[in-house]
Amino acid sequence: MLVQPAMTALADEPSPVGTDPVIGTDPVIGTDPVIGTDPAVGPGTRAVIAGLLVLTAMRVDLYAGVSLGTVVGIALAPAWLPRVRRFSGGAVFGGIVATCLASGVWLTALASADHAIVERQVWSWTALMAGLVTTVGAILWARTVFADATVAVLFGIGMVAEISPSDLALANPWKSALSIPLTVLLLALAWMLRKRWLEVLFALLLAAVSAANDSRSHFAMLLMATAFVVWQAWFRGGRRRGSAWRAVVVIAGLGWAVYSMGQALVLDGYLGEETQARSAAQAEAAGSILLGGRPEIGATAALMAERPVGLGIGTRPTVQEILVAKAGMTLLGYDPNNGYVERYMFGELVELHSIIGDAWALFGIPGLVLSGFVAWTLLRRASTGLAARDLSALMAVLVIRISWDLLFGPLYSSLAILALAVGLSLRRRTTSRDREDPVPLGSAGRR
Repeated sequence: MLVQPAMTALADEPSPVGTDPVIGTDPVIGTDPVIGTDPAVGPGTRAVIAGLLVLTAMRVDLYAGVSLGTVVGIALAPAWLPRVRRFSGGAVFGGIVATCLASGVWLTALASADHAIVERQVWSWTALMAGLVTTVGAILWARTVFADATVAVLFGIGMVAEISPSDLALANPWKSALSIPLTVLLLALAWMLRKRWLEVLFALLLAAVSAANDSRSHFAMLLMATAFVVWQAWFRGGRRRGSAWRAVVVIAGLGWAVYSMGQALVLDGYLGEETQARSAAQAEAAGSILLGGRPEIGATAALMAERPVGLGIGTRPTVQEILVAKAGMTLLGYDPNNGYVERYMFGELVELHSIIGDAWALFGIPGLVLSGFVAWTLLRRASTGLAARDLSALMAVLVIRISWDLLFGPLYSSLAILALAVGLSLRRRTTSRDREDPVPLGSAGRR
C-alpha cells in the first residue's frame, strides 16, 4: 500500500535537514519555521517591525503612487538598511531597482523629443519602485527577528486588510481581489503550524474555489503547489547538495503535468461551459490556451524588435508603435481592433501584461536584468527547497505565481506579491555575529 506511507508523511512535520547550529533547520531561508532568529530584540522593536510589514502589504495610497507603508519604511530606513547586507542578493536587488529608475528617467528624456510624456506616471512609477525596495527591505528586516512563516502571516494580514467593500462589489471579487490575499494568509498559517496535511487541505480548498470562480491560472498554480508538497512528503529522502538540479527537472516535469491536466479539465468542461468555450476559442486561434489568452506577448515581441532600448516611465507610445504592437498580436490570431489595445494597453503608457514586458518598456535593458534576477532568485529558492524537502506550499505558490507573472501578469498588480516572493527567497548570510546567536529552540531536538 503506497497511499498509507504518503499520508503518514503528510501528517508529520517537515524532515529535519541541515545541521547549521546558527540557522536551524533551513539554511536556505535562514530561520526555523516556528522560532524567530533573534530573540534578543525587544517587544517594542518587534511591534514596530510587525506594523511596518502590515503597512507595506496594505499599500494605502497617499498620493501619486506613494503609500503610507513606503513613507514609514523610508523613515525607518536607517534601521533596516544595515540588515539587508545579511542576505545574499539583497543589496544587488536594491542596486538593480535604482539602476532601473535611472534608466527609466533617461529613456523618458530621450523619448520626449518625439513622444508625449505623462509626468504623473513618472512620479508614480518612481514612488512604486521605491515602495518595492522598501517592502523587500521590511521583509528582510522582519526575517532577522521573526520566523519566515510569521513574516508571511503578517504580510498576509496586511494584504487581507487592504480588501475594500468596492473590491467585494466587483463582478468576480475572488478572481480580482480575494484569491491572492487569502492564499497568502491561509498557506502562511499552515506553514507556521508546520502541518503539511493542512497545507494540502488549504491549497485544495483554494483551488476548488478558484475553479468555481473562473480563476483558471490560480487554480492551476494551487494544484501545482499541492503536487510539490505531496512529492516532498512522499519522497522524504534526498541530499541538500547535488540534488538541486534534479529538483529543477522535477519542477519542470510537475509544471508540464499540471498544465496539461489543467488544460484537459478546462477543455473537457469540468470548470464550466463558459470557461470551456472561451478556452477552446483561445486554443484554436493561437494554438494554445497560453498564447490565445495572452496575445500581449505578440505585442511585446514586436515592440522589442522595433525599439530595443525601451520607452521609459511616463512615455506615451506613438501611433506607429501601437500599429507595430497590433501587428504582433495579429500573428497570434488575435483581432486587436476591439478597443482593448487603445484603452488598456496603450491608453496612457505601455501596459504589456507581463513583468518582463512592462519592466522593459518602463526601464529598458535594466528592466530585463531585474526580471532575470527575480527569475534566478526564485528558481534557486524552489530548487534548493525541493532538494531539501522543505519547500512550503506558500513558497511554491509564490514561485509559481511570479514565474507566471513574469510572462503573463502586469508589473503593477504584481508588486506586492513580487516583494514577498523576493523577500522570502533571498538567502541569509552566515556571519560571525550569527554564530554567536543561540540555537533556535527545538532545532537541536529534531536532529
